[in-house]
Parts: sequence; C-alpha cells; structure tokens
Amino acid sequence: MIKTRYFFIIMLFQVHYIENHELEKIHQLLEHFFEKLANGAAVWDSSLFPTWFEDVFNRPTELDFTTKLREIFDRYKKLLSPKKQAFYEDFINSNKIQDLCNDTTVLVKTFQDLECVECVFTKSTNTPNKKGINVKKYTYNFFIHAYEGILTKENPIATGVLKVNIKDHYQKYVDKNERMCPFCGLYHTKTPKTEGRADYDHYLDKATYPFSAVNLRNLVPMCDTCNKSLKGSKNMIVDNKGERVTAFYPYDPPPELEFKLSCTQSPTFDNKKGKWQVDIMPKTTDPVVEQKISTWKRVFNIANRYAEYVQELLQKWWNNFTSIKDWENEIIRLLENIRDGSHPFQIKSMVGFIPEKIFYEYLFDNDTIVRNLVAAKSSFDKPMYVPTMP
Repeated sequence: MIKTRYFFIIMLFQVHYIENHELEKIHQLLEHFFEKLANGAAVWDSSLFPTWFEDVFNRPTELDFTTKLREIFDRYKKLLSPKKQAFYEDFINSNKIQDLCNDTTVLVKTFQDLECVECVFTKSTNTPNKKGINVKKYTYNFFIHAYEGILTKENPIATGVLKVNIKDHYQKYVDKNERMCPFCGLYHTKTPKTEGRADYDHYLDKATYPFSAVNLRNLVPMCDTCNKSLKGSKNMIVDNKGERVTAFYPYDPPPELEFKLSCTQSPTFDNKKGKWQVDIMPKTTDPVVEQKISTWKRVFNIANRYAEYVQELLQKWWNNFTSIKDWENEIIRLLENIRDGSHPFQIKSMVGFIPEKIFYEYLFDNDTIVRNLVAAKSSFDKPMYVPTMP
C-alpha cells in the first residue's frame, strides 16, 4: 500500500512587479504609436509619440528604431480602416498578459496568424540558398529588434534619454524579491552585478507573441534549467493539442496548493533512492487552478523534478548519517524524535524548500523506511538495537 503525506504551502512563484520603472516607457511608446495609427493618423510627426520622445524624433538619423517605425507608418496607413482596427486590437490583446494567463476567453493570435503581418511588418528580400537560387525571405523582427536593440543593449533611447537599462531594472527586481527561480524554487537566479545580463525570460514567447516583447509585465526571471532546458519556446497559454489554457501568472497573488508525496518503491540499503511520486492540487477544488497546475507540469516538468529531488535528497541524507562514527545512536535518536513527533531537521534555505519539506514530513509519518534501512545496515555490520515504534 502506498503511503502518502500531504503538505500545505503557499505557491512559490509569486514575484513582485517593479512599478513605474522608466523602461516601461518603451512599451507605452508603442501603445501610443499604434493607437494613433488606428485612429487614422496620416501625417508623420511628433504627435505620433509621447512627449518624452520628441527629442529622439527630431534626430532620427541616430536611431534605426525611428527609421523602422517610419517604415511601419508608411505601410500601415495604406491599409483599409477595418484592417487597421483589427491590427490594433491584436496588439492590445497580445499585451493583456495577466488576462491571457487567467482567462481562456481572452483571445490572442500568434504572430503568423495576425492581421496584416506581411503588409506591415515583413520585408521581402531575394536571398540565395545553398544551390544559388534566389528565394524570398520574409523578416518581421521589429518587436524582437526593439527588445534586443533597446532594452538589453546600450542604446541611445534607454541610456541616453531614459537614463536606465535592463540591468537597472533587474537590480530593482532583485532588491524587492527572493533571488530564487519562481517557477521551480530549486535554483537561485543570477546576481545582477557579477553574472552578466539579467536573468529574464519572456513568459509569452517573443517569437510567437512578439507584440509583447518589450512589455515588462511579460518578463520574469527564470533559472537556466527552467528557461533553456524546459520552457524554451513552449507556449504557456496553448497546450500540446492546440487548446487555449490558463497558466499561473507570476505577478498574481498565488493560491494555496497541496503537495502529496508518495513512495512507490521503498528505498533499500543497496538502492538509497527508491522511487517517489509528487502530486500537486489546489487546497480547495478549483478547475481553473487545476488547469494552471497542469500547465506548470507540462512546461516545467515540476512534479517529476520534485520527485527526483527527493530521491537525491534521501541518498544524501542517508550517506550523511552513515558517515557519522556514532551513527547507530544518531539513527536511534532520529527514530525517537519521529516517535515523539519532534522535528530533528532544520531547513536552512528557501531553495529546494518544497521537496525537502515534504520529504521530511513523509519520513515522520512513515518511520518504517528509516527502520528498514537501519536493519539492512546492521546486517552488513553488526546487530544493533532498533527501537520499536508504538
């Protein structure tokens, strides 16, 4: 019979958004620009932009960004009015990051499905392929260009006009939040001064949803394992079947979740790890939260990673005990503490907190695992007294 242990905890990955940072103005500039276009602006002048951008507008030769905006303006104004409005609505919907995560009725298109992608953003060029044949290649990287060219690099707009860059934003994030990956809680995120660029990832992938590429509410720190090994370009709000789903939005207050640890194969003296299973569910029944948990598992493989963490923790824990000269008395003391219901361990770090906590809680409820390992160890060494639990 599989024994389980339940443990209630507030979800790890709420993080606090950095409000009113100067870099937000880059996205606000685009909102202002596309709203003016949707309302029928027909003249290229400074009224298309917020007032803080006027100095930049008057010296466009310094900025490739301004030149690209002019190209978009010239193409966009040729569209029929209904297409202009549809385009603007697509832009607005793509930036409702919180709503898209929480409500499947909020519709959003991938970039390839957006209205007027080719006529506004793409640029056809004849490019020779490996056989020397000229083929048409479309580029539509304006928003990604804005992210990589303005937010993440030394750029005259960010550093010269706004006087900030993405490193400044990340430092403020670190000052306000735990320096821990909010998606797994198993690793620290980077330190801003010594480990290079900010540890940000686009929650809605910038290649699929580039309209939100410079929206800071779509940027969340993430460890390398979660980002590069697991999430990559996976779609947070569309599952593998192509269906719209909800996802935890990191800047939302988190729900209470229940983590259930089960031992599906007891560890032995030869195999210190055993086999474990971690299930995650809402503390109270909630279909929306259940779907968000499903997304969390799909994208970040979180349940299996926690189970593997428990396996490694058990082996490390057991090796630590057996390396102690007076290990027999230490094990006896552990068993007595389990019997008395006291807590012999101190979890010192928030990193790895959930799997470590549910592991120790499980041992307290299932002391036969410890007693069996002690008995197995004794058979290899010498007989020892193993206290009987009431």
